[in-house]
Amino acid sequence: MLRTLILAAAVIMNLSLVFGQTNNYEYLANRWSEGGFDKDSTIVNGGIRRGGWDQLTLNSDSTVIYAGAFSCGFGATEKGTWQLDEHNNTITFLFNKIEGGNSPDLEKSEYKTVATYRIKKLTKTELVLLNLDRAPAEQIAFYSNY
Repeated sequence: MLRTLILAAAVIMNLSLVFGQTNNYEYLANRWSEGGFDKDSTIVNGGIRRGGWDQLTLNSDSTVIYAGAFSCGFGATEKGTWQLDEHNNTITFLFNKIEGGNSPDLEKSEYKTVATYRIKKLTKTELVLLNLDRAPAEQIAFYSNY
């Protein structure tokens, strides 16, 4: 009986470790570069891509800079703040300033946009976000060397 209880407790602890993992949010504030997955599902530099890759800077003071890929001249940099909801494992970006870009119809002085993402993976060097504002949710992989 005691052996069964000990074995059951060990199984429950292992299942909790596997399925109940939480993100270590201390790694969130960082400079992130968009990347791709290698054959082992590790996020790596995506190599050369027409237009380039996005850059995401999350500062510890809750400011954010999202520098879009150059995208053949149409890329822009959005600036604002970010809010983390640990309970729902989501991050929301509140952008209120845009710089660069070649879209003449974009009223830069009145720029406001909100984007919400689920944090699918967060480690010291990897961040995977699911864009909840799109259906189906778009997955974006970032890596950090900092």
